Formats: sequence, C-alpha cells, structure tokens
Amino acid sequence: MYRGFARTLADPTATAAALEDFNQAIALDRNNALAYFHRGLVYYDQRNFGAAAADFEQATALDETMAPALVFRGILRQSAGDAAGAMADFERSIAVQPDYAEAYLHRGAMYAAQENFDAAFVDFDRAIDLNPRLAAAYVGRGAALYRQGDRDLARQNFDRAIEIDAENSDAFYNRGYLLATAGNLQQAQRDFDRAIELDANSAKALLGRAAVQASLGNVNGAIADFSQAIALQPNPEAYVRRAQLRQAIGDTEARSRIIPKRLP
Repeated sequence: MYRGFARTLADPTATAAALEDFNQAIALDRNNALAYFHRGLVYYDQRNFGAAAADFEQATALDETMAPALVFRGILRQSAGDAAGAMADFERSIAVQPDYAEAYLHRGAMYAAQENFDAAFVDFDRAIDLNPRLAAAYVGRGAALYRQGDRDLARQNFDRAIEIDAENSDAFYNRGYLLATAGNLQQAQRDFDRAIELDANSAKALLGRAAVQASLGNVNGAIADFSQAIALQPNPEAYVRRAQLRQAIGDTEARSRIIPKRLP
C-alpha cells in the first residue's frame, strides 16, 4: 500500500502500478481503510469520481475518524449537488480532527458559496492559523473578500497564495479575474495564461482569457478559448459570446452554431 502511494507521489505516470499495489493491499486486507483512501485519491486525480467516491465511502465506513476521507467524500458530495451531505462530512471531519486545516478550508468555501461570509472568514482564518502555508485557504479568503468588495485585501491574499504555491491554478485564475475587472487586461491575460498552463481543463480560466482576448482585439484567440471552454463545460453564455465574435469577423457558418437547440 505505501509503495503504491510513493509511486503516485514520485511519478504520476506510474498510476497503473500504484493502483496495482493498492488493489493488492485491499485483496490481502479488506478492512484496510487507508488503502481504500489512497486508492480513492488515485481515482480522484484520474477524474474517475465514481470510483473515488466508492473508495472514500468504504474508507469512512471502516474508519469513521479518518478526517481526510471525510473531506474528500464531502468534496465529491458538494460537486454532486449534495450540499447537506457535504457540510455534514466537513463538520464530522472537524469533530474527529479539530486541527485538520483542510476541513476548515472546505467548510469555509461552502459558507462563502452560501454568502455566509462571517462564518466563512472564521473558517478560512482558522485554516491559515493551523497551516499558514495552505495556499488554497488564502485563495478562498481572497475570493470571499472580493465578493464583499474589498479588492485590495483580496489581491493580497491571491498574491500570498502564489508566493506559497506558484503552481496553484486557482490563485492565478482568481487574481486574473480581479485584474480583468479592474481593467488591467495585459496582467490579467498573463495570469489566465499561467492558470491554463497549470490546469488545461480549467474552463473558467479559458472563459476569463477569452473575454480578455476579445477586449484586446484578439478575436481569433478569444474564439479558440471559448471553443475549448465549451468542449470542457458547455454553457449558454459561452456559445453566445463565441457566436457574436464569429459574426463580427464574418464567419458565415456562425449562425448555424450560435446555440444548439438543447444544451447538455
């Protein structure tokens, strides 16, 4: 089991070998909660969320005090629209491990999504107190500050997140969004570029860069970004913006591609 975990940390291309190790560990001991949890992490990184959810479920069934498994199960429940289940998992993880910073981070993000900013700031602050190098907590706090209109403090938090973790795609995306809305388009594009370099599947960063490129007059670049974002995560606004740009440059096929009759 530990050899499998080491493989995933040392060489992401060794995923198949790591899974083989975790599978073997589970075959030898069906009650090994840690093996299920780490296999779930591999599935999560592969975006095989159904398999990941099943393993996190099994890990928590075997060990109700495994806070990381509870948090990851909560993340997947939140993604599936089960806000109550997600909150219950974050609450439970804090109850069993009160010093687990990531649990406060994710509960804080849920509070922010519910616009309960007072509670969100308490949790983000607590996460940072417990782990001052948890970049995601600064990103979450910065995003909440931005939504409350405090751009300066939001920028400070995004900057700090990037200082801590220069490979945090969300930090670059959020700072890019802030810069774009402030009219600093060139700087915003650089941040969106970096966010996409770090996470090519970030539809939100592609949409942000598309809007910036359109404003800067790079219509073809904007169309390419809207197209890639649509392929990852279709949404009506992206179709409309892309169609408008296509019409602007005289794309005669644009009208037939403005919006499908039914969006996924």
